Amino acid sequence: MRLTLGRVRRMSPAALAMLLLSVAGCGTSQYHPVRGQVMFDDGTPLPQGTVILFKQDGDKMVQAQGMIQSDGSFELGVNVPKEGAPVGKYRALINPGDMSDLDAKVRTGFDKRYTEFDTSGLEFEVKPGKNEFPIRLTRRARR
Repeated sequence: MRLTLGRVRRMSPAALAMLLLSVAGCGTSQYHPVRGQVMFDDGTPLPQGTVILFKQDGDKMVQAQGMIQSDGSFELGVNVPKEGAPVGKYRALINPGDMSDLDAKVRTGFDKRYTEFDTSGLEFEVKPGKNEFPIRLTRRARR
């Protein structure tokens, strides 16, 4: 199954809660801190949104996410904010949220390819210990 931002958004709250609980396992996973900053290639931060990491390890799925702060920084968690994520390789997407209130340079520069796991090109590996994932976004090409 291809998991996209649209599919995550369409999940009912109960289904999303079940997904999150099922990926959490029995508490045997060890979580490692994951933080970073989302910036455009010119150094401008993406001042809002959510970073979502997804890993499918056999039949087990893990999703970690974190809110993007005004300076572009984020910290990820699986079950609760900022708790970290289990070791493994992840694909990532960025949900920029409602961009209507943002500066035109940020709004028009955000490339929608970052909103899907299959097109974002964002891949990370969580390792034991602290993990720092700077995310650099290439601005959408002008037409």
